[in-house]
Amino acid sequence: MLGGRHGIQREWHAQYYVSHPWAIGVPAAGRLPMVYDAATSTIAEGKVRQAQAKGLPLPPGCILDRHGAPSDVPGDLYDGGMLLPLGGSVAGHKGYGFALAAALLGGLAMSADGAQDPDAPANPNISGVLVLVLDPAAFGNTAHFAERAGAVLDAATRVTPVPGVERVLIPGEPEAQARSERHRTGIPVPELVWRELEQLAAQFAVELPEHRVE
Repeated sequence: MLGGRHGIQREWHAQYYVSHPWAIGVPAAGRLPMVYDAATSTIAEGKVRQAQAKGLPLPPGCILDRHGAPSDVPGDLYDGGMLLPLGGSVAGHKGYGFALAAALLGGLAMSADGAQDPDAPANPNISGVLVLVLDPAAFGNTAHFAERAGAVLDAATRVTPVPGVERVLIPGEPEAQARSERHRTGIPVPELVWRELEQLAAQFAVELPEHRVE
């Protein structure tokens, strides 16, 4: 997934369907924490795979096919296509920048690879995960920060929503609601995915649980 102010670039030998996500969690007093977990592409690769399993088209502006033309066919991504950066044609340079930053910061995990051979050519492929944990106590009062964070998040949820939307949600709330619903009703599985699971189960002699097919 590559982009810039002057259009899409396809010059790197890389997997163009890597989503380069950012995940940020902030605890808050008296409510669920804010948990932001999102790709730096217009759509996450997992959502493309899900649409392919369900036989559904993608929304416009999510991927290009192998020829650089816009496509709504999920399979085109895996046939030499690419994800488009978050921001689209107007602000895609922002998603592009966030994607490169995520890749380079995560690549710290590979910083020792090849370090013993200074004459080895630089590897243009990089991957990894960087985890930073900040202790609010290092900046001040932990309880006070949690209260302030809770107040900010509560204020955000009180913003008047646009017509047709019930209420403003905090990042992480939809996932918490989905998790609760899945605990109650189970996980719906697309038929194509279940058939693949059946093949794997048969291969490794694993008994599958009871299921419902979406």
